[in-house]
Amino acid sequence: KLGILVFNLTEFAEQTQRQLCYIPKGASEAFPVTLTKVQRQLVHLLAAAQGLWTKSEGTGADRHVVAFNVGDLGNRIRKRLEALKPGECAEFPPDFTEVQRKIVFVISSDLNLWSCMDGADPPRVAVFNLRTFADQTRARLKALKPEESTQFPASVTAQQRRLVELISLELGFMHGDQGDGSLCVANLMDFQQKARTELEVLKPGETKIFVKNLTALHRKVVHELSADLDLQYVSQGQGSERYISVIRPNRHDEAIDDTWKKRWTSEVRAEATKVFGVSTTGEDCNDDMKSEDGDDLDGDGFGRPFQSLFQKYATSHYRGQKLFCRVPDLDEFVEDVAELRSDLRQRFRRTRRVFNEGFDEMSQLQVNFGTCTQRGLTFRWFCTFVQKLARRAQLSATGLVLALLGAA
Repeated sequence: KLGILVFNLTEFAEQTQRQLCYIPKGASEAFPVTLTKVQRQLVHLLAAAQGLWTKSEGTGADRHVVAFNVGDLGNRIRKRLEALKPGECAEFPPDFTEVQRKIVFVISSDLNLWSCMDGADPPRVAVFNLRTFADQTRARLKALKPEESTQFPASVTAQQRRLVELISLELGFMHGDQGDGSLCVANLMDFQQKARTELEVLKPGETKIFVKNLTALHRKVVHELSADLDLQYVSQGQGSERYISVIRPNRHDEAIDDTWKKRWTSEVRAEATKVFGVSTTGEDCNDDMKSEDGDDLDGDGFGRPFQSLFQKYATSHYRGQKLFCRVPDLDEFVEDVAELRSDLRQRFRRTRRVFNEGFDEMSQLQVNFGTCTQRGLTFRWFCTFVQKLARRAQLSATGLVLALLGAA
């Protein structure tokens, strides 16, 4: 049953308004950690009404609100970004404070523009108008049938390349660099489901060999599935003769990793020889996160901002992986997102419902794709969750992520 709670916060609201009025331009005011969640929401609303920016810092018992008086900076940034034509870029000074950078990210996300920070110290914020490119890329990738792939040339900019990677992962596709600098995206969802089914039934000590027409992206799928299912894998051979062997280790044997790498049985070698018509050995086995064929498996291709956001909110674990859970992770995430825009603060109850529905949808998809837990979202599905919500709200996902990180 749903109910409505009514709070008498008249005295608190009046006191807060007085505090906010006395914040000089360029200064900030930190509110105590003793405020309740409802009081923090009220601070956000009152600050927005006075043209101030707010940010929640800390977690749990240390969570508190900080209000900033940045004058008309927000209006000036919005006016500049709205004037960007397709393909144009706007750069902001490296002496921008953390709060000023956050304002840039929030507004760029609201306008569905691409934003990033360079690696300089201090960092410089740049915003790109890539809306047309994003729409064209999404339509191009959605048209891919199972086992089909498409390539983006090496001539695309770094920002366009990153956008292709994010859209690829949003759709559940695989992507990877090619030797000539181009970027390949493939629809391997059917292969992924079939491979997961075959790997899940492995008993301790059993081996599955993937040998048929495996591209680098097919091998990347097997690598990621193996890691997700706590399996060991080894890549063997070169070029068209390259294949992957996956084993479910015996958990009672602490030395299984070392012994298995050295123990290539005659049956495994015989099967590989039968398929390829050549003799294979185990000398070139490599189960590092970056394989010999260049499969980059670090971070699912989402980059540091998404990884940092996941680390910030995910508090639970499943089979050695961190999880983004409904309580308390989703609660704090919704509260922080609602702080970024006044319209979301005013529709906080509706925003929370939308986020809960999105969380439920991703949880079910995660299970459908073989991760058998609904306690929370793994990193890959958390990223998809963020991107889909951003797209539904017509926001830039990367700008939203950077804003939530406080441009740190």
